Amino acid sequence: MVSRRGVVLPGLLLVASSALAGCGSDDDADSAVADPTTPASTSSEVDSSTPSAGDAEIPEGTPACDDVWSEGAKLPRMYAGCEAGGVYVERDVITCSSGQRIVRFDDAFYAVLGGPVQAAPPSFSENEDYQEFLVGCRA
Repeated sequence: MVSRRGVVLPGLLLVASSALAGCGSDDDADSAVADPTTPASTSSEVDSSTPSAGDAEIPEGTPACDDVWSEGAKLPRMYAGCEAGGVYVERDVITCSSGQRIVRFDDAFYAVLGGPVQAAPPSFSENEDYQEFLVGCRA
């Protein structure tokens, strides 16, 4: 006859070791995804003077980032990215619980697809309006 303790303890140890096996270092690529205030690589972080071999080609008809990302401008519903200094900058999207998508740019601007562009000075992590918008998005 197996005691209850003999069954439960090995099961708990298995669960605990499985949970720990999923832990990674702070250098994991997924760590940036966990913090919604961390911006994706954008034009301010890209050195356009020395594009790497992995840089994406700029699709024909891509708008300039300065034309798209100005406060009050309307973000196109089909926005996929923009061009800054000869570099293609893909959109940085956060999906809300409602299914709506927030697009962010350069730790300075955000908008809902098809909606007005909002500035977030001095940064996403320090802008109260952006933080409230994000909380509402995820509610």
